[in-house]
Amino acid sequence: MVRLFAALILLTLLAGCATPVTGPALANDAAASEAAEPLTSQRALGDYPSLDYCSLMDQNAFPKRLGLIAVYPHGSYDYCLFTVQQSGTEAKVQIGNLEDQKTISDADHAVDRRLPQGLEVHRDTTRGKLGGCVRYLRFTDGLLITVVASMSDPQTSRDTCEVADATMDIVINRVAAKKVRHYEFAANALGRRDMCDLVPAQLVGAKIGTAGAMLLKFPSGHVCQWAGPARESPVARLYVAPGESTYDPDRSKGEKIAGRDTTVTLTPIAGPRTRCQLETSEPGWPQQPVAEFVLIEIAVPGAQKDACGPARELAGEVWPKLPR
Repeated sequence: MVRLFAALILLTLLAGCATPVTGPALANDAAASEAAEPLTSQRALGDYPSLDYCSLMDQNAFPKRLGLIAVYPHGSYDYCLFTVQQSGTEAKVQIGNLEDQKTISDADHAVDRRLPQGLEVHRDTTRGKLGGCVRYLRFTDGLLITVVASMSDPQTSRDTCEVADATMDIVINRVAAKKVRHYEFAANALGRRDMCDLVPAQLVGAKIGTAGAMLLKFPSGHVCQWAGPARESPVARLYVAPGESTYDPDRSKGEKIAGRDTTVTLTPIAGPRTRCQLETSEPGWPQQPVAEFVLIEIAVPGAQKDACGPARELAGEVWPKLPR
């Protein structure tokens, strides 16, 4: 009994001398635990549709030895663009799109370097052959952010990969520092919507004249593409983006489709295809005063084929589903 009583006294004394772990120590442990967890795109970027890709860029952190940023980063809903000038040459840089394994299935890429939390930087060996340098930041869930650097003038040359790599380093640092920002969409903003769900693939295929049309959808839901299984089948694309109109006034005309003002532009493209683009817009809101543009683009095989007819038919299905 004496021994038991002594043991209880000892336990009481030890408990009284113990120091509870609180405050910074617990906070540091939590931060260390979080830093060790695999980093998915959802954890790193948050809501995909509202992601501001220009928040992944810090022009003050760009190495001066590689040039000066001449055009301040400006973004769409799916990418951020800027230019870098050095010794009379200019490189164009794009951060974004956010892609998945389907949207980059046409590209060969390999691991360039491995980073903490399971992140990887991949180098592209396919798309870069088109005249630029492509890098991907791959998250543990398989989604990737693209960084592309290319020359504004194809007749000039420089090492665009050092520009792409420097930009990728900034993107990685911004993600690690949790400096990602998001658009504050109004309730009826098109940027909030999944544009790819507005029309089913079977209906799109019927409008553009291809059986078995399949949807290729970017994770943001702002960029959608439908095409048939054949390599030379017609292709339909649907975009939503903020900013200024992209139409060519020398090739465009205005008309009404499904009660909406629409700009129709027939555009020649390289190769045996004809392309037609239709555009309509929605006004902005206080936090985003510029307009939102919805674009439908149809490309059909054949240099003299009618691409605008199918585009008008598809617009007749999409436009009524947009807010008024």
